[in-house]
Amino acid sequence: MADGDSVLDKALQLQGEARRLDLGRKDVQQAARITERVHTLRAALGELRGRADLARTLSQRTGVDIDLSRLSNGHRELARKAAGGLPSNNAFNAARQKIKESSDGLRAEVLDVWRSWTAQRLERLPVGRIAMLDGALQKAARSTLSNLRSCARSADLTGTDIVMFVTQYEGLEAQLEQAHDAPPALLDLLNRLNTAPLTLREVSDEQIALLRRYSMDVEIELRRRNL
Repeated sequence: MADGDSVLDKALQLQGEARRLDLGRKDVQQAARITERVHTLRAALGELRGRADLARTLSQRTGVDIDLSRLSNGHRELARKAAGGLPSNNAFNAARQKIKESSDGLRAEVLDVWRSWTAQRLERLPVGRIAMLDGALQKAARSTLSNLRSCARSADLTGTDIVMFVTQYEGLEAQLEQAHDAPPALLDLLNRLNTAPLTLREVSDEQIALLRRYSMDVEIELRRRNL
Protein backbone atom coordinates (compact mmCIF):
# COMPACT_ATOMS: atom_id res chain seq x y z
CA MET A 1 0.00 0.00 0.00
CA ALA A 2 3.04 2.28 -0.32
CA ASP A 3 1.64 3.91 -3.46
CA GLY A 4 -1.57 4.81 -1.64
CA ASP A 5 0.41 6.36 1.20
CA SER A 6 2.51 8.44 -1.20
CA VAL A 7 -0.66 9.87 -2.73
CA LEU A 8 -1.98 10.79 0.69
CA ASP A 9 1.35 12.36 1.66
CA LYS A 10 1.26 14.39 -1.54
CA ALA A 11 -2.20 15.67 -0.65
CA LEU A 12 -1.08 16.62 2.85
CA GLN A 13 1.91 18.47 1.43
CA LEU A 14 -0.44 20.48 -0.77
CA GLN A 15 -2.56 21.36 2.24
CA GLY A 16 0.50 22.55 4.16
CA GLU A 17 1.69 24.58 1.21
CA ALA A 18 -1.71 26.29 0.99
CA ARG A 19 -1.47 27.38 4.60
CA ARG A 20 2.14 28.49 4.34
CA LEU A 21 1.55 30.74 1.35
CA ASP A 22 -1.66 32.13 2.82
CA LEU A 23 -3.59 31.50 -0.37
CA GLY A 24 -6.89 33.13 -1.11
CA ARG A 25 -10.23 32.00 0.21
CA LYS A 26 -10.91 29.72 -2.73
CA ASP A 27 -7.61 27.92 -2.34
CA VAL A 28 -8.08 27.58 1.42
CA GLN A 29 -11.47 25.96 0.82
CA GLN A 30 -9.82 23.61 -1.64
CA ALA A 31 -7.20 22.74 0.96
CA ALA A 32 -9.97 21.98 3.48
CA ARG A 33 -11.65 19.66 1.00
CA ILE A 34 -8.32 17.93 0.41
CA THR A 35 -7.87 17.44 4.15
CA GLU A 36 -11.30 15.85 4.47
CA ARG A 37 -10.67 13.48 1.55
CA VAL A 38 -7.26 12.54 2.93
CA HIS A 39 -8.63 11.73 6.39
CA THR A 40 -11.47 9.67 4.92
CA LEU A 41 -9.11 7.71 2.70
CA ARG A 42 -6.63 7.15 5.53
CA ALA A 43 -9.42 5.74 7.70
CA ALA A 44 -10.50 3.35 4.94
CA LEU A 45 -6.91 2.19 4.39
CA GLY A 46 -6.42 1.73 8.13
CA GLU A 47 -9.48 -0.50 8.36
CA LEU A 48 -8.30 -2.53 5.37
CA ARG A 49 -4.85 -2.97 6.92
CA GLY A 50 -6.40 -4.17 10.17
CA ARG A 51 -8.47 -6.79 8.39
CA ALA A 52 -5.47 -7.86 6.32
CA ASP A 53 -3.49 -8.38 9.54
CA LEU A 54 -6.39 -10.44 10.92
CA ALA A 55 -6.45 -12.56 7.75
CA ARG A 56 -2.71 -13.19 8.02
CA THR A 57 -3.03 -14.22 11.67
CA LEU A 58 -5.86 -16.60 10.80
CA SER A 59 -3.90 -18.09 7.91
CA GLN A 60 -0.77 -18.55 10.04
CA ARG A 61 -2.65 -20.19 12.89
CA THR A 62 -4.92 -22.44 10.82
CA GLY A 63 -2.93 -23.12 7.66
CA VAL A 64 -5.87 -21.95 5.51
CA ASP A 65 -4.88 -19.72 2.59
CA ILE A 66 -6.77 -16.43 2.27
CA ASP A 67 -6.59 -14.38 -0.92
CA LEU A 68 -5.10 -10.95 -0.20
CA SER A 69 -4.79 -9.83 -3.82
CA ARG A 70 -7.75 -7.48 -3.34
CA LEU A 71 -5.66 -5.25 -1.07
CA SER A 72 -4.39 -3.23 -4.03
CA ASN A 73 -7.89 -2.38 -5.26
CA GLY A 74 -8.53 1.34 -5.26
CA HIS A 75 -5.25 2.93 -4.27
CA ARG A 76 -3.35 1.65 -7.32
CA GLU A 77 -5.68 3.51 -9.69
CA LEU A 78 -5.52 6.56 -7.44
CA ALA A 79 -1.73 6.49 -7.56
CA ARG A 80 -1.82 6.35 -11.36
CA LYS A 81 -4.04 9.42 -11.55
CA ALA A 82 -1.90 11.23 -8.98
CA ALA A 83 1.11 10.96 -11.28
CA GLY A 84 -0.19 13.98 -13.20
CA GLY A 85 -1.21 16.02 -10.16
CA LEU A 86 -3.70 15.92 -7.31
CA PRO A 87 -6.55 13.47 -8.12
CA SER A 88 -10.08 14.81 -8.52
CA ASN A 89 -12.91 14.37 -6.02
CA ASN A 90 -14.33 11.61 -8.19
CA ALA A 91 -11.00 9.79 -8.18
CA PHE A 92 -10.77 9.99 -4.39
CA ASN A 93 -14.37 8.80 -3.97
CA ALA A 94 -13.89 5.91 -6.40
CA ALA A 95 -10.74 4.82 -4.55
CA ARG A 96 -12.49 5.00 -1.18
CA GLN A 97 -15.40 2.91 -2.46
CA LYS A 98 -13.12 0.23 -3.92
CA ILE A 99 -11.10 0.08 -0.71
CA LYS A 100 -14.31 -0.30 1.32
CA GLU A 101 -15.53 -3.10 -0.96
CA SER A 102 -12.19 -4.87 -0.59
CA SER A 103 -12.28 -4.45 3.19
CA ASP A 104 -15.85 -5.73 3.52
CA GLY A 105 -15.16 -8.66 1.21
CA LEU A 106 -12.05 -9.63 3.15
CA ARG A 107 -13.95 -9.47 6.46
CA ALA A 108 -16.66 -11.77 5.09
CA GLU A 109 -14.09 -14.26 3.83
CA VAL A 110 -12.23 -14.26 7.15
CA LEU A 111 -15.44 -14.98 9.08
CA ASP A 112 -16.42 -17.76 6.66
CA VAL A 113 -13.02 -19.42 7.02
CA TRP A 114 -13.08 -18.97 10.80
CA ARG A 115 -16.53 -20.49 11.30
CA SER A 116 -15.84 -23.42 9.00
CA TRP A 117 -12.45 -24.17 10.56
CA THR A 118 -13.62 -23.90 14.17
CA ALA A 119 -16.70 -26.04 13.46
CA GLN A 120 -14.48 -28.80 12.10
CA ARG A 121 -12.17 -28.63 15.11
CA LEU A 122 -14.98 -28.67 17.66
CA GLU A 123 -16.61 -31.61 15.89
CA ARG A 124 -13.39 -33.60 16.30
CA LEU A 125 -13.16 -33.12 20.06
CA PRO A 126 -14.17 -36.25 22.04
CA VAL A 127 -16.28 -34.18 24.43
CA GLY A 128 -17.84 -37.31 25.92
CA ARG A 129 -14.54 -37.93 27.68
CA ILE A 130 -14.96 -34.79 29.77
CA ALA A 131 -17.22 -36.85 32.02
CA MET A 132 -14.23 -39.09 32.81
CA LEU A 133 -12.08 -36.28 34.21
CA ASP A 134 -11.77 -35.60 37.92
CA GLY A 135 -14.03 -32.95 39.44
CA ALA A 136 -11.82 -29.84 39.16
CA LEU A 137 -10.41 -30.86 35.78
CA GLN A 138 -13.89 -31.63 34.50
CA LYS A 139 -15.16 -28.20 35.56
CA ALA A 140 -12.20 -26.49 33.89
CA ALA A 141 -12.65 -28.53 30.71
CA ARG A 142 -16.33 -27.59 30.49
CA SER A 143 -15.43 -23.92 30.96
CA THR A 144 -12.81 -24.15 28.21
CA LEU A 145 -15.26 -25.86 25.86
CA SER A 146 -17.82 -23.12 26.52
CA ASN A 147 -15.20 -20.45 25.75
CA LEU A 148 -14.25 -22.20 22.52
CA ARG A 149 -17.84 -22.41 21.33
CA SER A 150 -18.46 -18.77 22.17
CA CYS A 151 -15.30 -17.67 20.37
CA ALA A 152 -16.21 -19.75 17.32
CA ARG A 153 -19.50 -17.83 17.03
CA SER A 154 -17.88 -14.41 17.34
CA ALA A 155 -18.98 -11.89 14.72
CA ASP A 156 -16.36 -9.37 15.87
CA LEU A 157 -13.29 -11.55 15.50
CA THR A 158 -9.86 -10.31 16.62
CA GLY A 159 -6.35 -11.67 16.40
CA THR A 160 -6.46 -12.26 20.16
CA ASP A 161 -9.57 -14.44 19.70
CA ILE A 162 -7.76 -16.58 17.13
CA VAL A 163 -4.68 -17.09 19.31
CA MET A 164 -6.85 -17.82 22.36
CA PHE A 165 -8.95 -20.39 20.51
CA VAL A 166 -5.97 -22.25 19.08
CA THR A 167 -4.12 -22.30 22.41
CA GLN A 168 -7.09 -23.43 24.49
CA TYR A 169 -8.20 -25.94 21.88
CA GLU A 170 -4.80 -27.60 21.75
CA GLY A 171 -4.70 -27.80 25.53
CA LEU A 172 -8.17 -29.35 25.79
CA GLU A 173 -7.49 -31.72 22.91
CA ALA A 174 -4.32 -33.00 24.58
CA GLN A 175 -6.16 -33.43 27.88
CA LEU A 176 -8.99 -35.42 26.33
CA GLU A 177 -6.57 -37.62 24.40
CA GLN A 178 -5.32 -38.88 27.77
CA ALA A 179 -8.81 -39.51 29.16
CA HIS A 180 -10.78 -42.74 28.83
CA ASP A 181 -13.94 -43.08 26.79
CA ALA A 182 -17.15 -42.66 28.73
CA PRO A 183 -19.27 -45.80 29.30
CA PRO A 184 -21.56 -46.60 26.35
CA ALA A 185 -24.63 -46.36 28.58
CA LEU A 186 -23.70 -42.80 29.55
CA LEU A 187 -22.98 -41.76 25.97
CA ASP A 188 -26.25 -43.28 24.79
CA LEU A 189 -28.18 -41.37 27.45
CA LEU A 190 -26.41 -38.11 26.62
CA ASN A 191 -27.15 -38.58 22.92
CA ARG A 192 -30.83 -39.09 23.74
CA LEU A 193 -30.86 -35.96 25.87
CA ASN A 194 -29.15 -33.97 23.12
CA THR A 195 -31.59 -35.19 20.47
CA ALA A 196 -34.90 -34.34 22.11
CA PRO A 197 -36.37 -33.48 25.53
CA LEU A 198 -37.16 -36.48 27.72
CA THR A 199 -39.80 -36.76 30.39
CA LEU A 200 -38.69 -37.89 33.83
CA ARG A 201 -40.62 -41.12 33.26
CA GLU A 202 -38.33 -41.90 30.31
CA VAL A 203 -35.20 -41.76 32.50
CA SER A 204 -34.62 -44.62 34.92
CA ASP A 205 -33.25 -44.36 38.44
CA GLU A 206 -30.13 -46.17 37.24
CA GLN A 207 -29.61 -43.60 34.50
CA ILE A 208 -30.04 -40.73 36.94
CA ALA A 209 -27.48 -42.37 39.22
CA LEU A 210 -25.15 -42.75 36.22
CA LEU A 211 -25.38 -39.03 35.48
CA ARG A 212 -24.59 -38.21 39.08
CA ARG A 213 -21.69 -40.65 39.23
CA TYR A 214 -19.92 -38.80 36.42
CA SER A 215 -20.97 -35.30 37.57
CA MET A 216 -23.18 -34.87 34.52
CA ASP A 217 -26.20 -34.00 36.65
CA VAL A 218 -25.06 -30.36 36.77
CA GLU A 219 -25.82 -30.12 33.04
CA ILE A 220 -29.37 -31.46 33.32
CA GLU A 221 -32.36 -29.18 33.88
CA LEU A 222 -35.84 -30.28 34.96
CA ARG A 223 -38.78 -28.21 33.77
CA ARG A 224 -42.47 -28.77 34.16
CA ARG A 225 -44.61 -28.57 31.06
CA ASN A 226 -47.14 -25.78 30.83
CA LEU A 227 -50.41 -27.69 30.77
